[in-house]
Amino acid sequence: MESWQELEENIYFKDGSLRDICVFNTNIEDWQKWANLVNENYNVLFNNYVSPITKKQIDLKEVVNYWDGIQEECLSASVFLDTIEIKTYFFAESFIENDITPMDIRSINDHHCLMLYMKGLSKALNKEVVLTPENTPEIALVRVNDDEIVISII
Repeated sequence: MESWQELEENIYFKDGSLRDICVFNTNIEDWQKWANLVNENYNVLFNNYVSPITKKQIDLKEVVNYWDGIQEECLSASVFLDTIEIKTYFFAESFIENDITPMDIRSINDHHCLMLYMKGLSKALNKEVVLTPENTPEIALVRVNDDEIVISII
């Protein structure tokens, strides 16, 4: 098991960039499972940038309308794991990407909280979930498959 110091220096280093939580080769059913997971287990804020109304649940119908070009307004969601904010922008149906700022990961307890989220996501989708440096999906800092967590100290 890695120490907090190793995790902070190698995974949650604070260089001004984000970390991406990614699931590849997804489809609408995977997105629905993700929406169900976060809507049922976490505090959520769902934003449509044209409307002043923020919803407390992700409305996947709005997301699909955005992907299909029916709705042009950008959408985003924030999922809160205690003090950790996970941001989601609905770029494409084919991959799920969540952004976190390393500034939110301040302790080994925060790390464990994030790992619980990633394990829950992996189990719900029956797919690997990876934590990568921002915009670098080919570098997996953490890989989660079901209950298995593999951390790559680089």
